[in-house]
Amino acid sequence: MPERDVVSWIELIVAYTKAGDMESAREFFEGLPAKDMVAWTAMINGYAQNAHPRVALDCFERMHCVGVGTDEIILVDVSKYVNWVRDIAEKSSFGLTENVLVGSELIDMYSKCGSLDNAFKVFQGMKERNIFSYSSMILGFAMHDASAAIELFHEMLMTEIRPNKVTFIGVLTACSHADIVDY
Repeated sequence: MPERDVVSWIELIVAYTKAGDMESAREFFEGLPAKDMVAWTAMINGYAQNAHPRVALDCFERMHCVGVGTDEIILVDVSKYVNWVRDIAEKSSFGLTENVLVGSELIDMYSKCGSLDNAFKVFQGMKERNIFSYSSMILGFAMHDASAAIELFHEMLMTEIRPNKVTFIGVLTACSHADIVDY
């Protein structure tokens, strides 16, 4: 094609994902000069539909880290894996309420998927909490409910758990989203 636009690139990515050729789809995706939400959705969808849940979650995290917004299609694709992981954890000997590491990771995963209700349910159900579980929940709240993040930070300070750099990033993010930061 003499002129390649984003639509033609994405159509090729989708065609490769439907054919199950994720390697070719990834090559086209990486070659895109500008990756928008549609391009990221095509890749995440492709990985999810071709039984690559870990890569789909990694792709989702990369998208989130570069600041590309999300939509309900991506969240549905990613959240089904989070629920699957939760179900496995609940049935295992290291369930969410028993293992602070597993619980903290689920809080982080749910928060990144925008499912704060589920993240907070996991947090509330944990028998033991540590800096990771508190920081994950504070960061999750920081993006969506600044007052809940600050309230949880104050609750954490009432325990013996001391904040770390990640905790403070969550609190500062909450303050920024609540527009209570002076420059």
